[in-house]
Amino acid sequence: MSSDVPRTIAVFANPSAGQGRATRALRGVLGRLAEAGLYAQPITTHPAALADEDIPRPLDLAIVIGGDGTVRSVVERLSQLPVALPKILVVSMGTANLISQYLKLAFPGHLGHGVVQTIANHRVHHLDWVEANGNTCLMMASVGFDAHVVHELTHQRTGPIHLLSYVLPTLKTLATMRYPVIDVWVDKAHVFTGPAMAVVANLDVYGTGFPMAIHARPDDGLLDVCLLPMRSVFDVMEVAATALVGEHLEREGVIYARGTHVRITAEAPVAVQVDGDACGFTPLEVRLLARQIPFLGPAGG
Repeated sequence: MSSDVPRTIAVFANPSAGQGRATRALRGVLGRLAEAGLYAQPITTHPAALADEDIPRPLDLAIVIGGDGTVRSVVERLSQLPVALPKILVVSMGTANLISQYLKLAFPGHLGHGVVQTIANHRVHHLDWVEANGNTCLMMASVGFDAHVVHELTHQRTGPIHLLSYVLPTLKTLATMRYPVIDVWVDKAHVFTGPAMAVVANLDVYGTGFPMAIHARPDDGLLDVCLLPMRSVFDVMEVAATALVGEHLEREGVIYARGTHVRITAEAPVAVQVDGDACGFTPLEVRLLARQIPFLGPAGG
């Protein structure tokens, strides 16, 4: 172990993540930490339901077993404590796992061993802290077609989701979607009016991992805004096809901008999603905060 050994560790696990695999992973991680002489407090209660006294303080390291939504919930809850935010180590058990993709976190073989090795030999990545409509946003927020799909999925889901879970919500959205006019401001400058899907990104990865805001960097102190005009199903299909090969920014009318404050309004309510979760309807306001979130990644990542 290096001299940077965390004294206080909490392991947050979403029991439903990974279709039950998170519970087994929790046991394995706790066991391997104990063998390495590191005590960790397991926490399986949803972060929003935790009382302050349920969270050990001061906390040096929070290990999060679950998907991107679980990571966001843990960061949101820990940010409400009157102490410094601990370092975060992600053990991905979700559908997209975009945070762990960016951090190049993978634990082949024995999961617990990989966690201990990362703690012993790591690099700290300080990601910009973003707030969307008052809530923590780690990766991206969007308005339009993709957000409608997320809302449909939320209405239909009855348990853990996987990639195929998006098929029916996508088909329903294709059949019923309307394309109202939106207005977009970046740092108080009006940059767009028209029907569109708008993505405000902190990370370049999106959805199942393909890039949408391809120039986004989560530590550059800027939000990347990608505005993709959409008036019909044909436009949706064209955006999807070009995005898969990284050519969507070449479409006519696409606007790409950067700033620290983005506001989106609409002539009629348009669905909003934040980090892959349904988050109400327009207006959407996204701000870059004067703070960063420390994530652990492999030393060579």
